[in-house]
Amino acid sequence: MNNPRLQSRRAFTLVEMSLSLIGTSVLVGGMMSALFVTMKSLDPNLSNATTIMATTEVLNQMRELQFATEFRDNWSREVDVYLPDQNADSYEERVEYSWSGFPGAPLIRKYNFQSRTIAPTVYHFSLSYITSGSHNIGMIVELQLTTNSSDRVQVEIPVLNKPRTYQYGGGD
Repeated sequence: MNNPRLQSRRAFTLVEMSLSLIGTSVLVGGMMSALFVTMKSLDPNLSNATTIMATTEVLNQMRELQFATEFRDNWSREVDVYLPDQNADSYEERVEYSWSGFPGAPLIRKYNFQSRTIAPTVYHFSLSYITSGSHNIGMIVELQLTTNSSDRVQVEIPVLNKPRTYQYGGGD
C-alpha cells in the first residue's frame, strides 16, 4: 500500500511546470489584449472631463436661483427672479439668465440689469419648472457647452424660499 516512490515525490515535474506556465501565459495574454482594446477605445485627452467641469461651474453659479423670492418670468430659455438683498441696499436683487436659442450663442446673466456672459458658447440650454399647484418649487436646468450631446449636464435646483407671488396671495 505504501509506495515509497509516491511518498518521496514532493515537487512538480518539468512537464507539469511547463504546462502550467503555458496555460498562465495564454490567460495573461488574453487579459492583456482585452485591456489593450479597452484602452484604445478611451479618449486619450479627456476633453469630455474638462467640458463637464466647465459646465458644472456654470451650473454651480446658477444655484443662486434656489433663493428666489419671486419669479417674474419663467420660460424654457430664460428665467427672471428676485433674490434677497445681497449688497445691503435694502432692495432685492434681480437676476436673469437667458439664452437666445441659437447653438453657439452665449448664456447671459443679468444682475440688477448689468449683463455678463457666463458661458460664451452654448449649444443647449433649457429650463423646466417643477410646480406644486401654481407654485414653482424647483427647476431642472440642462446645459451643453459643446456640439457633443453626451456633454449635456442636467441639475435640479429646489426653490427654498416660498416665492412672494403666493406668499401674500391669500390661499396659502
